[in-house]
Amino acid sequence: GVEPELPPCPLSHPLCELTGAQMDNWVYMIPVAGKGLMTTDSPIFVDMDLATLHTTGIHPWSPMPSWIKPFHAPSIGCAHPVLRPGTESTWVEILMELPLTPFSKPL
Repeated sequence: GVEPELPPCPLSHPLCELTGAQMDNWVYMIPVAGKGLMTTDSPIFVDMDLATLHTTGIHPWSPMPSWIKPFHAPSIGCAHPVLRPGTESTWVEILMELPLTPFSKPL
């Protein structure tokens, strides 16, 4: 678990834990397009400048991948993507999606 324990999500924002506050810190870095992408067990990746090792913000996934269904959102990822055999820059990541609940704030 997390120490100290995370507070529960408020009723007005039941998906608060989907915005990046997970149990792991940034676990793994993969090189993509001249920068690093820091991974954890969430669907959020953080960009890292490889020259300075400074983080530069949340990596934008735009547009949303076409396999994410309407009214669904990515909810959890894998902190250890693997390089696709026979490629130099295609990474395979496991990601779970879930339906959004009514009245929730967008991610």
